[in-house]
Amino acid sequence: MEKEKSQRIKLIIALSVLYIVAVIFIFRFMIYQKIGERELPYSVSKIIVVSTATKSEGENPSTSVDGDGPSKEQNEETQTEEQTAEQAAEEPAEQPAEETSEAQNEEGQSEEESSEEQSANQPAEDNSIWKFYTIQTNDVYISIKKNDENIKKNEKIKSVSIENIHVDENPKRGEIRAFMPNSMDGQRYEYKKEYVIKNSLTYRGSDKNDYKDLLIQENGGIIGFSLANVDLGEYSSGDDTEIAYNGKLLNKLGITDEDVKFKVSFDIIIELDDGKKYSGRVTLDVKCENLVLDGKSQLEVTDFHDVIFKRL
Repeated sequence: MEKEKSQRIKLIIALSVLYIVAVIFIFRFMIYQKIGERELPYSVSKIIVVSTATKSEGENPSTSVDGDGPSKEQNEETQTEEQTAEQAAEEPAEQPAEETSEAQNEEGQSEEESSEEQSANQPAEDNSIWKFYTIQTNDVYISIKKNDENIKKNEKIKSVSIENIHVDENPKRGEIRAFMPNSMDGQRYEYKKEYVIKNSLTYRGSDKNDYKDLLIQENGGIIGFSLANVDLGEYSSGDDTEIAYNGKLLNKLGITDEDVKFKVSFDIIIELDDGKKYSGRVTLDVKCENLVLDGKSQLEVTDFHDVIFKRL
């Protein structure tokens, strides 16, 4: 009897210990989910978004980015086939000898009517001096700093990635697309299909910062990408003597700051050379304040208390 009682007491104690351990584990897990890593070797110190507007060279940028719509060659082939079909349908059948004169008269009248219709339908000559598509751009710069007090064994950055970009609130006009920096010499960003960020954008750790080659300084540096509104329409004018390619272009299209503001979120993944990975999700509320009036707008974020970085 005493032996059974002793075993029961041991079992109760063992179960109590397991229960306490489980409670502590669940409590710590809940705290971790809420606050994440508190001693990050590297962290986001600042994000700057520079908003302005520019022109798109050539075709409609929304079409060139999506790759939608038939090509120029397909349009020409279609037009040629339609013209051939119309000509075949309009060719008169052979008339008897006694009706030839009457048919020729009718033919002449038909050609005159057709010529008049073509003249009426022909579009007026475009005398516009300025004619281009407009893109509203938002260049994002993310600073990654080194936290010396949390560094162990001289850890360095292996890579920093931007993933899972999602537009949480779309602008009233246009459509937002994410672009990586231009890998060629010239402007930092080319808003073309080959530079669209599809799944992720990764900067590799190096001894320098370089947007063109997608490099970040391994002891902390800056990475960047661009969020562009590529579907704002075409501006055409024959009155302006000169045009400044900045946010004031939007006013010429009847677009306000309110029309282009948006909210976007994305994951920042910091990988160290010892294999550790940390991921946090950032949300940016890009309001484009005074963009149309001043031609340029800047958003600076330094408070990241709501960004939770977790170990992957």
